[in-house]
Amino acid sequence: PLRMLLFKIERVRIVASAIKQSIGPLQLALAIALALVLVLGIFAQQLFAGRMSACSDPNIYYRSACSGLDAAGNLRVWRAPDLNCDWIGDSIVLIFTAITKDRWRSILWSLTDITGRESGPYMDFSWYHSILILIAVVIGSVFTLNLFVALFVESYTKEMLLVRQRIYDTPRSLTIQGRHSLPRV
Repeated sequence: PLRMLLFKIERVRIVASAIKQSIGPLQLALAIALALVLVLGIFAQQLFAGRMSACSDPNIYYRSACSGLDAAGNLRVWRAPDLNCDWIGDSIVLIFTAITKDRWRSILWSLTDITGRESGPYMDFSWYHSILILIAVVIGSVFTLNLFVALFVESYTKEMLLVRQRIYDTPRSLTIQGRHSLPRV
């Protein structure tokens, strides 16, 4: 049991060292990912600002008719959904949410229903708006995630090579290999 514990501690140390060594490259990858989110957020804000709003009464389509009380006695209000593109911060949150694949389908469908600034959503009215979210999901999720994983795997591989070199270059292993001193670099 003690050998197993020491083996596991050595593995944890290797992983921790690999994480520590991958911080520098991961910072650059994070900067690239944030730049991607910012660019896509600006693009989404320019395309969809003020166009995702709808009346609280689903039977009302136009903004001018969204006043008074609905059938249940609630006040009708023209408002934007939780995830919208009316402000650059909201656009960045929308793109980031889509890239993390959290509620990305609902974002996709809400963008395909956009009609205009003074009218509410209509099902599949502007299907071509879905291209932006699909590009964001593919580039952001697949490529960026693979970049992070590749950087960590590279650091882990380098650390494992260093550990193996340390194991095989001990004085006892050198005599077993037929060498009597460390190799000169």
